[in-house]
Amino acid sequence: MLSKLMNTPPDAAADSAAIVPFPLDAGRPEEHDAAGQETQLLIRVRDQRDRGAYQQLFDLFSGKVQGYLRRTGLDPADAENILQDIMLAVWQKARLFDAQRASARTWIFSLARNRLIDLKRSAKRSMPPSSVFIWKPPTTRCTRKTCWPEPPAASPWPCWRTCHRSRPAYF
Repeated sequence: MLSKLMNTPPDAAADSAAIVPFPLDAGRPEEHDAAGQETQLLIRVRDQRDRGAYQQLFDLFSGKVQGYLRRTGLDPADAENILQDIMLAVWQKARLFDAQRASARTWIFSLARNRLIDLKRSAKRSMPPSSVFIWKPPTTRCTRKTCWPEPPAASPWPCWRTCHRSRPAYF
């Protein structure tokens, strides 16, 4: 049976009937597309400050963005806090969204990525270099005559101009 099928010449009519072209979405309106629906929701948030559209965006993206944050190595509590920051930024910065440049999904995930970059940069800056000086006030009153004509008796602060310069304090 197989040899019989392999030896027969291909029938052009049978081959063309078996191939069904994939339908193109060019004529389909954007509202039926998932990315188009998300973009339309964000446009409604941007233009009309629509809270219902924002709630739908929040429901659509909260799990996706939190999963993205968790995959970057954040623990669940930090991922939840950053998710809240990102979704608040979606509401506050919706006026900056341009549908010609990106879809809503791309824009929201860009906010998430930029927030992660900011966190990593701030974590690097939280460790001060060893050359940072912090001023500590002296514990004794100034007794030199060059400070003030008479330093106030109740004030523990010395004159900083000539007698006492700020001293470095290290961690």
